[in-house]
Amino acid sequence: MLLRDNTRGNFCRAYVGLTRGLAGHIIGPSWTPYMGPSKMSYILMMDIGAFMSWASPALPYLKSEASEIPVTVTQAPWLAAVGNLFAILGILLCSTIMNKIGRKYIILLFGLIQLISWIFINLARNFPFLLIGRIISGIGSGGNRIVLPVYTGEVSGKTIRGRIPNFLKISSNFGTFIMASAGAFLPYHTMNLVMVSLPLIGIFLLLLTSESPYYYLIKRRDKEAIDVLMKMSSVEILEMVMEDIKRIKIAIEENENLEKNSLQETFSHSGSRKSFIMYAIVQFTYCFSGYFAIRG
Repeated sequence: MLLRDNTRGNFCRAYVGLTRGLAGHIIGPSWTPYMGPSKMSYILMMDIGAFMSWASPALPYLKSEASEIPVTVTQAPWLAAVGNLFAILGILLCSTIMNKIGRKYIILLFGLIQLISWIFINLARNFPFLLIGRIISGIGSGGNRIVLPVYTGEVSGKTIRGRIPNFLKISSNFGTFIMASAGAFLPYHTMNLVMVSLPLIGIFLLLLTSESPYYYLIKRRDKEAIDVLMKMSSVEILEMVMEDIKRIKIAIEENENLEKNSLQETFSHSGSRKSFIMYAIVQFTYCFSGYFAIRG
C-alpha cells in the first residue's frame, strides 16, 4: 500500500511538473496573442487522445466488483465505441457553422463540450449518465479534430505550417500516453479528475489567441485581417502582407462561387457523398465490430 501511494504521489508530481513546464513554455515572457494558437491546439488534441484511450484503464475497473458504477460485459463496449459514433455529429456540426461564428469560437464551443463531458464522467454514478458523458465527448472531439488543423494552419507562419499536422498527431498520441499513465497509477475517480485539466488549459489559452484572418476576410473585415497577419508575421509594413491578403481573398471568392455550404456539397456532389458514406460505414463497422472496445 505504501509503495502504491508513493507511486501515485510520484505520478501527481510528474504531471504537475509537466503542466507547469507546458504553461511556462506557452505563457512565457515572450507570449503574444499570435504565438499561442498552435500550442492551444496541441493541448486540446492531447485531450482528444485521452478521450480515445479512456476505455483502456476505465473499463477493467468499471467491470470489477470494486466499481461504484455497475457496468456489465454487454454495456462496456458501448462506453468504448459510442463516442466515436457520435463524432460524426460533431464533424457535421463543425462544417455547418465554422464559417458563421468563426474558427476561434467554434473551437471554444467544442472545447467546452469536451470539458462538460469530463464533468459528466466525473459525476456519473450509473451507466446511462456515464454513457451520456461519452456521447458528449465524442461530439466535442469529432468537431475539434476537424477545426483545430484548419485554424492552426490558417494562423501559423509559412515556415511551420507544413509541420502542424505532425505536431497535432504527436499531441494526440501524447494525450493517449497521459491517460494510460494516469490509469496505471491513479484511482479511477482521480484519473478522471486529472483529465479535466486538459480542456481547461486549452480553453484558457484559446481566450488569449486571435481569430483567423481567413474568417475576418470572409466577413469583409479587412482591417482586422491585415492587423492579425502583420502581427503574426512580425512586420510593420503593410505591403509585406498584402500579397497574402490577395491570395486569401481569391481562395474565398472561389469558394463562394460554389454558392453552396460545405454540408450541402457533401450530399449534393457525388464524389463527396460517396466519401462521406464510406467514412460513415467505416465508423459504424468499427463501433459494432468491437474494434474500439478491444483497442481500449
